[in-house]
Amino acid sequence: MKNILFYSSAIICLLIISISVGYYFVIYLPKVNEKQFVLNEQSKCLDVGEQAYKANQQMYGIENVFEPQYGYSKKLNTCIYSGGYYNEGSPSSGVSSDIIPHNCNASWERWIKNSYTNEKILDIVNFSQSNCQWSASTDKINEFWQQSTDLFNS
Repeated sequence: MKNILFYSSAIICLLIISISVGYYFVIYLPKVNEKQFVLNEQSKCLDVGEQAYKANQQMYGIENVFEPQYGYSKKLNTCIYSGGYYNEGSPSSGVSSDIIPHNCNASWERWIKNSYTNEKILDIVNFSQSNCQWSASTDKINEFWQQSTDLFNS
């Protein structure tokens, strides 16, 4: 009777140890490694994104570029950079009575780019039409922002 109790206790202890070791190597350790990988990639993405942002400042003018956002997209397995530029247009073209006043030849573009290749992954362009109204609908703009959020959070 004591032998059976001893062997049962030993088997239960070995089972608990095996499950604990298995959990550590199969579940816990991969999650820690993934988090470390993402943190390392985020750091790389910041560096390469800053270079892309500086290039855009030179191309479109420092005062005409939007604040950047950098990140690592697990979905795309690459660094991405959100940015864009705006052109206020000339004051002589009149000011729109739109919610956001703008000159009638104003324009802007927002994008998400692969930070390494500068290739556009997602973009939206908006410009004043001949009637001085923006060309892009609110739905299209909201769709762009939703897709952008998905890329940065995936």
